[in-house]
Amino acid sequence: IGSEGLVGAFHLLGPLPPLTECFMQIGGTGYRIPMPALRKAFHEVEEIRSRVLEFIQQQSLVVNQVAACNKLHEAEPRLARWLLMMMDRMNNHQTVKITQEFAAQMIGTRRTTVNGVLSVMQKAGLLEHQRGQITVPNRMRLEGAACDCYPMIRRSLERLYGGSLEKLYA
Repeated sequence: IGSEGLVGAFHLLGPLPPLTECFMQIGGTGYRIPMPALRKAFHEVEEIRSRVLEFIQQQSLVVNQVAACNKLHEAEPRLARWLLMMMDRMNNHQTVKITQEFAAQMIGTRRTTVNGVLSVMQKAGLLEHQRGQITVPNRMRLEGAACDCYPMIRRSLERLYGGSLEKLYA
């Protein structure tokens, strides 16, 4: 999600209770608020309601784009897109601590496929990988390997939040 949003925001749109769980892919700080308190603030505070609705709209666009991406694009550009999205939310840290199994879940493929793609991308100099860790030495090269979905998603975030992602995630 990143620092711009909140997990389960779409549950504010109707009466059904949350049916999801939240977990953090990458270590960091998160805040919790009980759903009844968030629902009350959402209904009573215009600023909160506006920001939550903006976020829900943006997340809907991202979910649709990622679903199409996972269906239409090969594993290598999907993995590059996902790594770039992770790096954006990590304030452009070059190293992502993640397992191949989890990366496979995120791009809709098998772990063995991710293993093969990581090897190809490492040979091409796009990244370095070892057990549980992927390092991107040159972000611009990785952007060149990503599908067109990444810049589309990035532009939608920048339009919504009025500027660069570097400022948003700083």
